[in-house]
Amino acid sequence: MEVIRVRFRKGLLYGLALLLAALPLINLTANTVHAATSRVAIIKSMSGTVQVKKSGGSKLFKAFAKMSLNEGDVLSTSANSSAVLQFANGTSEDDKMSVASGTTLTFSKLSDKNGTKTKVSMLNGSAWVDVKSISSKSDEFTLETPTAIMGVRGTHLLVNVNPETGATRLTVAAGVVNTKPAGSDESYDVKPGNNALVTKEQEDVGEIIVAPADLDTLMKQNDKSLIEAIVTAAGEIVKENQQKLDQYFEDAGVSNDLSRKKTNVENLLGAIVDNAVKNGLISQDRVNQLVQEAQTQTGVTIDLSKKNIVLSDEEKRLQYEQKKKDDEAKKAADEQRKKDEDERKKLADLNKKIEEERLRREEENKKSDEEKKKKAQEEYEKLLSEAEKQRFVESKKKLDAASTPGNQPVPVSQPSSSVVLSDNAQLQSLRAFGYTDDSSSAAPITVTQSSVDPTEYEASVSNNIQKIVATFVTQESNATVKYHSAVLTSKTTEKLALNAPGDETTFDFVVMAPNGVTTRNYTLTVTRAPSEPTYQISDYLSSFSATDGDNTLTWHSFRDVENIPITRLDTPADSIDLTLNFVSNNYSAALYGWGDSEYREIPADQMRAAPVQTWETSGSKSVTLQEGMNFYFLYVYDNAKEESSDEYEIPVALFIIENGKPVPNIKVGYRPAAQIGPNTYLSTVYGGALGANLYMNFFDSDYTSWASVKTVNGAEVATPYEIPLPLSPAGIHSFDIVTEDIAEVYHDEYNLKVYNGDSSRYSMSFNMAYHYNGADYSISLTHPGGGSYGYSTGSVESSVVSAVYMPVFSTDIGVTAAVYKNGVLQNPASLPLDFGANSFDLVASDSEGWSNYRIIITRPYPEPELTDVRIDSASLSGFVPWNHTYTNNVSTDVEGVALEYTPNGYSGIEWTVWKEGSPDTEVTAGEGGIYFLELQDGDNYYQIKPDDGSDPYWITIHRPSA
Repeated sequence: MEVIRVRFRKGLLYGLALLLAALPLINLTANTVHAATSRVAIIKSMSGTVQVKKSGGSKLFKAFAKMSLNEGDVLSTSANSSAVLQFANGTSEDDKMSVASGTTLTFSKLSDKNGTKTKVSMLNGSAWVDVKSISSKSDEFTLETPTAIMGVRGTHLLVNVNPETGATRLTVAAGVVNTKPAGSDESYDVKPGNNALVTKEQEDVGEIIVAPADLDTLMKQNDKSLIEAIVTAAGEIVKENQQKLDQYFEDAGVSNDLSRKKTNVENLLGAIVDNAVKNGLISQDRVNQLVQEAQTQTGVTIDLSKKNIVLSDEEKRLQYEQKKKDDEAKKAADEQRKKDEDERKKLADLNKKIEEERLRREEENKKSDEEKKKKAQEEYEKLLSEAEKQRFVESKKKLDAASTPGNQPVPVSQPSSSVVLSDNAQLQSLRAFGYTDDSSSAAPITVTQSSVDPTEYEASVSNNIQKIVATFVTQESNATVKYHSAVLTSKTTEKLALNAPGDETTFDFVVMAPNGVTTRNYTLTVTRAPSEPTYQISDYLSSFSATDGDNTLTWHSFRDVENIPITRLDTPADSIDLTLNFVSNNYSAALYGWGDSEYREIPADQMRAAPVQTWETSGSKSVTLQEGMNFYFLYVYDNAKEESSDEYEIPVALFIIENGKPVPNIKVGYRPAAQIGPNTYLSTVYGGALGANLYMNFFDSDYTSWASVKTVNGAEVATPYEIPLPLSPAGIHSFDIVTEDIAEVYHDEYNLKVYNGDSSRYSMSFNMAYHYNGADYSISLTHPGGGSYGYSTGSVESSVVSAVYMPVFSTDIGVTAAVYKNGVLQNPASLPLDFGANSFDLVASDSEGWSNYRIIITRPYPEPELTDVRIDSASLSGFVPWNHTYTNNVSTDVEGVALEYTPNGYSGIEWTVWKEGSPDTEVTAGEGGIYFLELQDGDNYYQIKPDDGSDPYWITIHRPSA
C-alpha cells in the first residue's frame, strides 16, 4: 500500500481554512493588483448564485458573466450553482476551471512575470481543472487545499474537498500531479486513473493513500457541471494520454501487468462517462453532442466504448483502505462536531450565568442608588425649616402623582403591523475562550475594545492556543449575530482556527438589529505569540568532526535544551581539532564557552564575552580543553543578513566535551558527600538511621544529568534518581556504584562510604578567612536550611586568590581534619580560590568513623578595567583604573595621535574605540592593536568601550587653534 506519513507544520493546517477571514488584512485594491500583473481569471459562464469578495474587502458582490477576478479575490458558489473560469494573460487564454456548487476558492497568486504563475486555494467543494499554461520550467500552476498541495504540469484533474473533514480527493485523468500534504516536503506523483486521498490524522499528522479511482465514489462527489466539463475536455485528455502513456510507466520495467495498467488508462474516460450516464448525471444525447464538439475542435478520435477497468487484488485492497480511511475521517468529524456543540452549550450556559450575574448586580446597584437618594433627601430635609419642609413634601407628592402609571394617558393599541422594531445593532460585550487542541478545556481570553474604533476588538494569546470560540452580548437581546453569513446559535461561534504562531487572525462578524435591516460590522483580531525558533545543525553545517591527533572522535547527540541540540564527545587530550563545513559561503562561526572540572552556573555575559575560536570559512581550528567538563556554544553568522536582525546570529549547538572525568554531585539524604580521593566519596548520617536515599547527578538540578546510576553493589537500581541505601546496623557501609551515560556508551565506577554512627564527637565550629594587603579578614558564612543541609556558603572579593580554614572540634582526642577540593587534598592554610564557585569538603575522622561538611566560597569575576592607557607610547598623566575620565593636550601642529590600552587580566571582555559624533563612529585598530586618532582643532572626544555594557573610559584630546 502506498502510504506516506508526514508531520504537518504547526498552524499551517488551519492557515488555509482561515485565509478567507484574514484577507481583509491585506489592504490591496483591484487597481494595485492590476498594476502588478495582467493575469486574471474571467467568469466565462455561470448558473445559480455565485458571489465574489474582492481582495482586501469584506463585502460580497453578486458575480456576473465576463467578470474579472484578480489576485486575492474570493469566489464562492451556492447550492445548485456552478461557474466556469477562464484564466488569461492579457488576451491569451490558457487554463480553465469548472467549479461545482458549494465551493470556495481564493486566487492566491495570478502573475505573468518571470513565467505564468497561478495558485488557487480551495477551501471546500469540487472543481475540474484543465491546465495549459505550463510551457516552460518557470511556469507554475498550484492548487492548495486544507490538507494538500498539488503542483500541476500540463494536466487534467478533478479535486474534491470535504467541507467537514478537510480530506482531499484528487483524481487525475491525464498528465501527472505532484501531491504532498500541506507543510511537508514528501510528495507523490499521481498519474492517470489514480486517486489520492489526503487526510488529516491528528492535529499535525497527515497521510496519503493512492489507489485506482473508485468510480462509484467519484459519481457521488460530483455533479452535472463537472461531468460535462470532463466530457468537453475528452479530446485533450485522449491526446495527452496517447502522447505520454509510455512516460507514465517508464519506471515500471517490463512486466505482464504493464499492459493491463496501460489499457486501464486508455479506458478511463469511457468508464467515467459510462458511470455518469448510469447515475443520471448526464444524458447519452448530451454526451454525444459534447464528444462531437470535442472531436471537431481537436481532430482526435474519441472512443468511449472502451470502458473496462481491470483491477488487481492489491489495487482493490488500496481502494478499501481509502474507503476505510475516509469513513474514519467522517466519524472523527462527527465526534468533533458533537464536542463543539457541547462546548457551545456550555458556553451558552456560562453566558447565561454571566448575564444573570450582571442583572443581579444592576439590581443591587439600583437598590443602592435608591438608598443613597433616600438618605440624601433625609439629610436635605434636616436643613429645611418646617415651612420649607412642608412645601418640599407637597411638591414631591405632586411629582409622584404625575408619574404614577394610573394617572398617565392610556396609549391607543396599534395594530402589530405598525410596531416599530429597534434599529440598534450595537454590541454590549464580546468574550472569547481559547483552546490548545480540540479536546482541551476552554481558557478565558482577555478581549479589549479599541478606543479609536469601537467596532474593533483585539486579543493576544500564547502560541499554544490553536482555536478560539467567540460569544457576543448585544445591546438588544433580540438582535442577531452572523459569521460568514450564517446566524450564530446562542450568539456563539464554533471553534475558529487561528493562523500560525506569530501571525494575526482577523474574524469579521455582523450584528443585525431587531428591525432586520440595520447592520453593523465588527472585527476581532487575535494575535498569536510566535513560536520559539528551532535550529538544526544540518541547516548550517554540512558536516562537523573532531580529532585529537590521529584519532577521530565520536559525537553522541542525546537531548535538546531550549530548542538547541546538544552533542558530546570524550577525549583524554588537552586539545582537539574541530572541523566545520558550512552549507553556504555566507556563513561564519564562533565558539563560546568555558571549561570547568565541576559544573557550575556561568553568567551569560561572561560566557559570551569572547570566543574561544572563530571560523571565517570552512576548515579546521584547534580548541584548547580544560580538565573536566568543557561547555561550548556554537554560533553561526549569516553574513548576508543585517547584523541587527534576528536571523544574523544563530545558536546551532551546544558541544559538551569531557576531558577527564566530571565530578558528580552526590548527596546522602540532604548531606553532600565529600570527595576524598579519585572516584571515592564520603558521607555521614545521624546515628541510628536505618537507611537514606542516594542522589547522584553530574549537573545542577536545572539540567538532566547526562549519566545516571546503573548499579549499586552489582544490583540494578529501580530508579536512577532516588536510590534507597540500607544503613543498618550502625557503622561504616561501603557502596560500589556504576554509572552509565545517557547514550549508553560510557560506564564509570565510584565508591561511596557512608558512616552511620555517633558524630557528636566530631561536631565542629569553623572559621574561614583570607589575607589581603597584609590584613586578615573573616569570611561571613550562611547556612541554608538552618545548617541542616550539611553545607555553608560565603563570598570574597574578586581580587582574593586564597582562603584559610580554621576548624574547632568539640574534642581533639584522636580527631584529625582534612580539606578536599575536587577530591584533591588541600593545605588548610592556603585554599586556592578560582573565579566562580569553589566547593571545599571538610572531613573530620578518627579510628571509628567520619563526619563531613561542605563550604562553597564564591569568588566573583572581576569588573572589566584598563590597567594602562597610552598616547604616543606615553601613559596618560595620573591614570588609575577606577577613574574613567581624562583630558590630554597636544600642540597645534599634531595631526593625530596613536592610542594604546591594556585591559586587566580578565580576558572575557572585548574593548573597542569610538569617536563621538553624530553618529558615533568606531575606530579600526591598526597593526599591533594601535589606534590612530585623527585630530581637529578644539576638543576631540573618544571612548574606549567594554562590550558588557560597563562604563567606558572617556578621553578628551585638546588641540588648540593655530
